[in-house]
Amino acid sequence: METIPSRYRQWRLADYPEAAAREIRRFFDDPAVWCCYIHGGPGTKKSSLAAASLVNFRAKYGRTAGHFVTMPEFISICRRVSDNRVKVAEWQESPLLVLDDLGSHRATPHVVESILLLLSRRYEESLKTMITTNLSPDDLGKAFDARIASRLADGIKIDVGESDAREQAEMQRALYD
Repeated sequence: METIPSRYRQWRLADYPEAAAREIRRFFDDPAVWCCYIHGGPGTKKSSLAAASLVNFRAKYGRTAGHFVTMPEFISICRRVSDNRVKVAEWQESPLLVLDDLGSHRATPHVVESILLLLSRRYEESLKTMITTNLSPDDLGKAFDARIASRLADGIKIDVGESDAREQAEMQRALYD
């Protein structure tokens, strides 16, 4: 569990709408599907859904492997040449990789190429990959990189909507204060 942020470790697929959980199960069960693209507005529990999926993957398939990587972590590793090769190779080969918050960073040429190399390898080997982002599939291609968007189009897409759960919780608390 060390790669899953502690904030997300308590979540399970049963905590989400059945339609989302069904798509996650299809993602894991269909060997032809390599990518699950989870998109929606800020605070819509994309990251926790991806973390719950990683927990489910480990439980169902008996795997201890699988990585949850945030974009700031990814960018930091890619900048440090000494760490880059080992860590990126580990992510390239992982049976499941969750890349959290794609598009939340500046799309420098180095970052785009690093992500493209990582995703291309995973695509070619059909390794299960989950992406969370605030960008719709169309917006990702326009704002970030068309090559990456094209590869990610070949997978399951889950739109979790735009309703910010953190905002709703705050409004709920205000009602009872």
